[in-house]
Amino acid sequence: MPHQQTITIAASNESLDLTWEENWRNFTITQNGKVICQLKDYKELKVARRAVTAAGRVVVFLLNQDDFLEIWCNGRELISGSVSGDINYIAKACGAIRFCGYSYIVVGSLFAFEFPTGVSVILIAVGGICHFLAWQAKRTGKKIYLQMALFPCIVAIPFGRPIGGILRADIMADISKGIEAAKD
Repeated sequence: MPHQQTITIAASNESLDLTWEENWRNFTITQNGKVICQLKDYKELKVARRAVTAAGRVVVFLLNQDDFLEIWCNGRELISGSVSGDINYIAKACGAIRFCGYSYIVVGSLFAFEFPTGVSVILIAVGGICHFLAWQAKRTGKKIYLQMALFPCIVAIPFGRPIGGILRADIMADISKGIEAAKD
């Protein structure tokens, strides 16, 4: 199911229609039914791109380092990364899952130094699995990968407690919002 968003350029009566598929495939900007820019995939959006509106305004857009869409027109921000659609929830969920994966890897490494047992191997392997699931969820936008990562993340939440008590609530909130935003 394609995503859609309409934005209005400040101080004008121009509007732009944005459409894209999962993982930012076929990202298209149209104005009054005319395509002014079309990109085929995620990688092309990671580099700042330009388009010119019918009135000659320059629109610049890109995915920032957190995979949030940002759009500017003549130096004014039209969309900040924080309000650019459901795919942001998936990216945040993937970040939370990667954090849990790093937690497993660090704790597994500490176990390896103190107690060279299979426990450290299992913890490091689960950390690697978390990273794989986050990568797959980000690449495909599918809910199943986020759901599969939920259990190891619930178990890893106590590792985040020394960093900050609020962190565990943030992790679960990010993952649950990502699951809601992802497709089946």
